[in-house]
Amino acid sequence: MGQIKRVYQCCVIDPTDSTAYLGTKTGDLVEISLERALFKRFGPIKRLFSQGVNSVNLLANGDLLIGAGDGTIAKIGCKDM
Repeated sequence: MGQIKRVYQCCVIDPTDSTAYLGTKTGDLVEISLERALFKRFGPIKRLFSQGVNSVNLLANGDLLIGAGDGTIAKIGCKDM
């Protein structure tokens, strides 16, 4: 992953087995292409989740449901993250 160094706490893989979303202790999400084993992007861009991302779940419509260490539950669109 080059210069990006993160400690991953949780992972969810989409139904097509092409993309993985990883939650980190620093409070951001990392998207990885499993087909090419390449880093795609990270987010959310505006603000990180306090005390890290403890859980991540993929909803049926493609959005991500995030549980943070401070008790925050958020829904993030996977298209715009």
